[in-house]
Amino acid sequence: MLFKTIQEIKEYTTVGNITMPSATPVMNVAEEDYVLPLLGTELYNLLSNSYSNNSIANMPANLKALLPYARKVAAPYFAAAYYNKSDVSLSDSGGQRIETSNNKTAYQYQGTNFKEANIREGEKAAEKLLVFLAKNESDYEQWALSSAAADYKSFFIKNGSDFASLFTSASPHRNYIAMRPKMADMELMYVEDVMGTELTATLKEKLHSNTLLPAEKKVVDCIKKIIAYYTVAFSLPFLNVRIDAEGLSVVALTSFGSNDKSNSRGGITTEDIERLQNSCTESGRQWVERLHKLRIEYATELGIETALIVKEKTNFQTIFAII
Repeated sequence: MLFKTIQEIKEYTTVGNITMPSATPVMNVAEEDYVLPLLGTELYNLLSNSYSNNSIANMPANLKALLPYARKVAAPYFAAAYYNKSDVSLSDSGGQRIETSNNKTAYQYQGTNFKEANIREGEKAAEKLLVFLAKNESDYEQWALSSAAADYKSFFIKNGSDFASLFTSASPHRNYIAMRPKMADMELMYVEDVMGTELTATLKEKLHSNTLLPAEKKVVDCIKKIIAYYTVAFSLPFLNVRIDAEGLSVVALTSFGSNDKSNSRGGITTEDIERLQNSCTESGRQWVERLHKLRIEYATELGIETALIVKEKTNFQTIFAII
């Protein structure tokens, strides 16, 4: 585990008078669910064991630098999870609410806001952790060779902040995670089909290694626009639908939140969704058209065969009649 005392936890999130024995099971789950997938099993175990067996001062320099980034992810998720257990005591007599005359249980909306704030903080910290690892990859070979690193590098749009720079939304970090499966589809359908598998992989590798040439950067910027618009268009029907053991359900119009900002907004109609889908689809189509033009303009820089480009110039209008 990445914490030994409650005081250490308090340095990274807001908690009151709790004990380490009661915090430990929840923290273990928070780290396993939210830190380990980012670091990969090997690096997480290395970091956890190094901290458990040493003082921070005696940890290797690379692990000492990594520890606060990992803690900033674990602590807020711990706070959000612990809240659900903190006001109930379970014994042989059953479940009992923990409350005194001086310490009242928080209202439901207060608890919701507390958990939401911590989850958002954890989401942002997770992105910062991945950016740190990618920037210092040579110091963390275990991460560089892990499936966690491969997953991070498998998309042109790296994270929620990157996505927000392309398409603004109220919860870009959460939306990014929710739309990643559809994002993978869009890369295959609208990028690889235009650029080819080999060139697509090369551009993605250069993007993540920060070695893009100016012409390649223009192409990648265009690719990211295509992915963003088409991802939103194709994800919209799924975002407010939940599938569970009881079947399908949608978000109720009265369940948008407990604060004034959320309560001032309501659900949208099918027509609203269709308008947004159509707008995003048209924007995506225009960026695909631009991508074709960039392929022709920067054919030499991209290593595309001249004969293929001549053919594309000849059939350009025919291609877009199909798209």
